[in-house]
Amino acid sequence: YKYYMEEELLDDLFQSCRIGDIEKIKEIYQKNPKLLKKRNENNKTAMNICLSYGKKEIFNILKNEYNGEYEEPK
Repeated sequence: YKYYMEEELLDDLFQSCRIGDIEKIKEIYQKNPKLLKKRNENNKTAMNICLSYGKKEIFNILKNEYNGEYEEPK
């Protein structure tokens, strides 16, 4: 059950990064901060997705306010 919830939150996080929904991203982060480091099926993190979709402002918030660590997709 916990795994399912985490996967659902991760999907929501990635979708929120694509559309630029910072409030939803903050809500998800509060529930599980470790999700920022998780990767999707294309080996991208939330921060990678923000950059891919031109959400530089959200990328900077994740990096500066939430201590996100940016890594290139492997």
